Amino acid sequence: MKIASVSDLHVESAANRRAVSAMASHLEALAPDVLLVLGDLCNGFHEVGTILDRFGSIGKRRIYVPGNHELWSADGDARATYYRVLPDVAVRSGFEMPIDGPVVVDRTAFVGTMGWYDGTFAHAEFDAAQLGAKEFEGRTLLDRHRVRWVSGSGAPLGDSEVADMLLADLRDQLAAVPETCRTIIGALHVVPHPALLGPRWERDASMRYFRAFQGSSRFGDALASDPRVRHVFAGHNHERIYAKVGGVLWHLAPLGNLKAEETFDAERHVAVVDVDVD
Repeated sequence: MKIASVSDLHVESAANRRAVSAMASHLEALAPDVLLVLGDLCNGFHEVGTILDRFGSIGKRRIYVPGNHELWSADGDARATYYRVLPDVAVRSGFEMPIDGPVVVDRTAFVGTMGWYDGTFAHAEFDAAQLGAKEFEGRTLLDRHRVRWVSGSGAPLGDSEVADMLLADLRDQLAAVPETCRTIIGALHVVPHPALLGPRWERDASMRYFRAFQGSSRFGDALASDPRVRHVFAGHNHERIYAKVGGVLWHLAPLGNLKAEETFDAERHVAVVDVDVD
């Protein structure tokens, strides 16, 4: 089974839009059995369907996991967008979202969640109050103003509570994987393992500060706890990284925010693996 994964398309720029067109053409020729599209397609959810439609005939099965940028809204409810709006959009474009249970293809199960950040990647030099501000040296984490998570009763949710909620989804999916499945593939938007952070997050104080918002190792721990997990694909960190840790292969191949002169590069911007299904 050939699996291809892409993420962080960020179609707001002309360079990215050109790259996404080239990426779709490349994937059509590649003809993967399963295509993973792992979030941050655009700012807000209104263009998500149009973007997914461009990939809607690629592969035998297509799986979409939202990113935090799809939840950006001036007055929206991130929980409703994630659990109700985006799954409907995905289905209309020929994609599946592994929210209510794993997606099973042959004897391979795909489990996934957007995930969230909870401070597990925070650098020791910053305390909880500093990180809670989501602002450092004039730079602000835009999720602070554009993503509003609430509970079922409408009460605001903190980052750790959001991570708990999405981690529970992932654990439920793992528990629901049929015993007949020999292989599990993880699909997330945020970074689930420190091996996928890369050295640039130690470059200076600002990078060390914003490292805290890249994801959570708890998602990786949950996946690695099941010995059937073979590959985990993610996004969010705009850097091509591949790592093997504890028998699991961890993959990042984001498009990211391209400079005007940059173009699509299949080696950097698409992760492809072949999984034995016999």
